[in-house]
Amino acid sequence: MSETSSKILWLRAVLTGIAAVVIAFLVLMLVATVYAFILAFRERGAPDTEMIGQFAEWLGMWLSPLLTIILAFFGGMLVARKAGGQFLLHGILVGIIIAIFSFLQNKIFGGSLDMKEGIYLLFYLVSASLGGFRSIPKRRV
Repeated sequence: MSETSSKILWLRAVLTGIAAVVIAFLVLMLVATVYAFILAFRERGAPDTEMIGQFAEWLGMWLSPLLTIILAFFGGMLVARKAGGQFLLHGILVGIIIAIFSFLQNKIFGGSLDMKEGIYLLFYLVSASLGGFRSIPKRRV
């Protein structure tokens, strides 16, 4: 095995994992903001903050984890393609980093680690691992 294929791309994996969590959060905020603007235009004044809060809670429960799972897959695939021979390892590494930063984000915003959040963290890991597995080159016979 050559030296370049045995190195772990830590910086690339960490930055990709952080980027996946940040992008999912920013998309969530953007969608909630657009919803608030739509409500404000429809009401022709101040929007109903209770409706915005309910919508943001729903987004946080469904859109953010789904988007993070998709970004984990593509992030694992992106890092694994540059990894030489250790495709699956790099996918798993990206998944672990995404799970750690998602957990920290959840704690910062007052969430708790319940069964649902634990399953989401597992899905992030599996999704990024599948992205790394998807990057394995196919053998030509």
